[in-house]
Amino acid sequence: MSRIESIKARYELIRQEQLDGVLESFRMRDSDLAARGGGLLGFSGLMMASDLVFLYAGKAPQQALADVALVAAFVLAGSAWLAYRSLALAANYTQDTTARAFLERWEKHLLRRGRLQQAGAALTAIGTSMFLLAMVANRFAQPSQLPAG
Repeated sequence: MSRIESIKARYELIRQEQLDGVLESFRMRDSDLAARGGGLLGFSGLMMASDLVFLYAGKAPQQALADVALVAAFVLAGSAWLAYRSLALAANYTQDTTARAFLERWEKHLLRRGRLQQAGAALTAIGTSMFLLAMVANRFAQPSQLPAG
């Protein structure tokens, strides 16, 4: 093996290791996004269930507060749908001809998943805040349960 061929072989190995590093980084990001999406979906569902219990169990809240809580349930349902959509989102890798094109498509896919999850997280925060506001306001609007003394 000549010196030039040896240098080319080393360069190819270094280049391959760098692509392997990028590939491993993308795998970790993909795994992280999947875990975050699952957590967001679970939390949105939990908050939606809590909101529905607030609306339909025990004493009925005041009408205005019940309306806020109902809107919060729909906002939380939207956030859960976005979280599910981010988990179910699939990319098309069939047209890849090079490793670089494959990685570029995968990066765009990861960015789309991240944006969907950010929108879902924002809706979850809004819906949760609306639900908590309605619950606390309803609690303060109820007459005191303390015995007269």
